[in-house]
Amino acid sequence: KRMNNNDLETIKYITASIATIQILIIATASSSYPIITNLQLYTLIFTISCLYRATFISDEGAFLCYGSPSFYNSVFAGRCVATVGESAIFLLISEIFTGIFWFGLPIFILSEICSWIGCLLRKSYFFVYEYYLWCVLAIGLIVHILAFSTWSIFDILVVGGLIILVGFNLLHEIPHFSENEGFGSSKNSVFLSEQDEGAALWKDRIRFFQNYFIVMPAVFTIYVYFIY
Repeated sequence: KRMNNNDLETIKYITASIATIQILIIATASSSYPIITNLQLYTLIFTISCLYRATFISDEGAFLCYGSPSFYNSVFAGRCVATVGESAIFLLISEIFTGIFWFGLPIFILSEICSWIGCLLRKSYFFVYEYYLWCVLAIGLIVHILAFSTWSIFDILVVGGLIILVGFNLLHEIPHFSENEGFGSSKNSVFLSEQDEGAALWKDRIRFFQNYFIVMPAVFTIYVYFIY
């Protein structure tokens, strides 16, 4: 069964709307220095990276793209954009939760290395290692929050969200990459993926696209622009 094109268009337009809201808030804010805070910048970078990936749909682990093959939906381009976006999220979290940076930095770097090795060597199990590392980072953040928590509504929501994230990675993302080793043609390079709109994995990836490209940018936007 093919993934519904309307689902993809909806994801793209919602993500674009979130980015537009951020830009409008920044543009209409006070002219006092700085015109954009670090948290706003990190959130905007992450959201734009999500918009790019929602526009050029691909699965880096399977070396497949949904639309016509080009450099823009290649493994290399997707991983570059993802690395920039994930770096912004790590810096954002580190600034919100002071004290987590030096604990999380080596884990974050190692997770990015694993994802790049997975792309370059066409080995999906390196993405499994990546997601396990993200789980370790999330659990470390949960422990940090609980150790220094004031039990505010925000702390409770963050812990709940992190628990959901760990569960989603363990039950959805890790099985996906464990089961989809060796997709795509051996002729493909990191600069050009194979188009397969009918691949069964797209139906499975829609949950990831919805959570990563919509829910996460929306949550960070609400917190950074309207709560913090």
